[in-house]
Amino acid sequence: MPPMSTHRHGLGVATLEGPMYAVGGHDGWSYLNTVERWDPEGRQWNYVASMSTPRSTVGVVTLNNKLYAIGGRDGSSCLKSMEYFDPHTNRWSLCAPMSKRRGGVGVATYNGFLYVVGGHDAPASNHCSRLSACVERLKIF
Repeated sequence: MPPMSTHRHGLGVATLEGPMYAVGGHDGWSYLNTVERWDPEGRQWNYVASMSTPRSTVGVVTLNNKLYAIGGRDGSSCLKSMEYFDPHTNRWSLCAPMSKRRGGVGVATYNGFLYVVGGHDAPASNHCSRLSACVERLKIF
């Protein structure tokens, strides 16, 4: 597999309808809102629409044929915002935020719900408050 077009760490990764998506992250200089999709037939990475917000340590999961980017850090703080990507329109849309700011979250889906687990609520340079016992269940429509 060839490398992605952008060097990134702290990214989120998920598959949606076959292709794999690399979402956000940090390139060593800045927080990223860019997203790359692996094209298995062409054996190459291609950019898709960028998120509205740069996100590193972002939680990424799929539900109902959408790709969700949840929380993360934008360089100045942790985020409680969430957005989703529709591969058929190549657009990101904001959805209802979480109740807490979180970076480095674990995410999963079960029975039509999106679960957000743990994470931290401050930038890595600050003393982070760990949210290890904190779980939110979100219904996505």
